[in-house]
Amino acid sequence: MQRGDRILIFALLFIGLALFFWRTASSAQLRKVVIAQNGVELYRFTLTNDLQRTISIELPLGEARVEVKGGRVWLQEMGKAICPKGICKHTGKISHEGEAIICVPNKLSVVIQGQKKIDGIAR
Repeated sequence: MQRGDRILIFALLFIGLALFFWRTASSAQLRKVVIAQNGVELYRFTLTNDLQRTISIELPLGEARVEVKGGRVWLQEMGKAICPKGICKHTGKISHEGEAIICVPNKLSVVIQGQKKIDGIAR
């Protein structure tokens, strides 16, 4: 292994670790959880690591429960009658700015917003 190869490997490793720690530090900043149904905001609160709560949301065919614990948010499993495919449940636990859980049949969204404003269009 040449000297230049070692420098390149260490530089890439350093950049990777710096990006990892930057992502972790920025995710711990002010994060807001916004829960909306049918385009109407129902709940908005600051996501902290010590916050624990369960939010029940009435849906046309039943009830959805949003769990908040340890700085993460997730949607509890709903029955097939309420959410036929259950894709929203498979999203899992979200904790970073910009992540979202969307339940299309019930027009329910759980989004984590941060201080950064994202301005752009994906095509």
